Amino acid sequence: MVLGFTNLVSGAVYLLSFVEYKSNCRYSENQQFLKEVVQNVLDGQGVGWLNMKKVRRLLENEQLRVFVLSKLNRAIQSEEDARQEIIRDVVRDVFESNFNNKHN
Repeated sequence: MVLGFTNLVSGAVYLLSFVEYKSNCRYSENQQFLKEVVQNVLDGQGVGWLNMKKVRRLLENEQLRVFVLSKLNRAIQSEEDARQEIIRDVVRDVFESNFNNKHN
């Protein structure tokens, strides 16, 4: 009787680990899909009507919503940093040219 219980427990553990593995694979596939969707949105293409239903379903999961928002925030932040760098360079150039014109 104990041997049957041990086999049952080990089978249940195997089944749970297999389900967890499949779940992790599916989660990774969903992340990759959303990563591509975010890249399309950032490129100005938007979300295609064929993908809209899947995107809505995936964004019901809070972890995936956070994943998408982090990707969007990173992209926006890097664009903002690039703009600030351009503004600093232009301001410096304008200041130097004004300074040089006044002292020449």
